[in-house]
Amino acid sequence: MKEITYTPWTDGYAVGFKYQKATGETGYIYLNPSSEDSEGEPNVFLYHGPSGNPCNDSALTHVVV
Repeated sequence: MKEITYTPWTDGYAVGFKYQKATGETGYIYLNPSSEDSEGEPNVFLYHGPSGNPCNDSALTHVVV
């Protein structure tokens, strides 16, 4: 069984978790809201990646609000 620790995290806008695996690897999984998409609808994206920055991490999915 792999051990992992989750810590609540925010950059002041996005919210989620910073995680650390037993191997020392760290990463982030978080929700990043947007006021509107290309069709003018507000949405929230779920991101996952090593940086905690949506410019560098991967968007996994989104929900139109």
